[in-house]
Amino acid sequence: MAYNLYQVQMARGWQERIEKEQMLQERFWAQQAQLQTSPRSPKSRTCDERSRVGAAPSVARTGTTMALVDRLSALEDQLRAERGARQKLEEEVMLLKTSSSLSSTGSKPGTPRTIV
Repeated sequence: MAYNLYQVQMARGWQERIEKEQMLQERFWAQQAQLQTSPRSPKSRTCDERSRVGAAPSVARTGTTMALVDRLSALEDQLRAERGARQKLEEEVMLLKTSSSLSSTGSKPGTPRTIV
């Protein structure tokens, strides 16, 4: 019985240590998100205040997770814009290739060229 109590105490100790490490990581990522976005939003302020007071990790994690989700969505928007620009350029290249092949042959596409 005493052995089991010792194991329970050790498990609780590790659980507390992991929760503290998670809180520190969340605080670090919240600060990183604030550095990247200069205007501070009310959500990030309330999240910081909660994490300083020592709220539960799930409450502190929500605000930081939202900051990371916002950053991720901004990166996805940027990716979509770059993908659209790339597709537009690829279409223009294809048009140029087809127009240059038509002008170099001087005939309709699909007809064989005669080499002189």
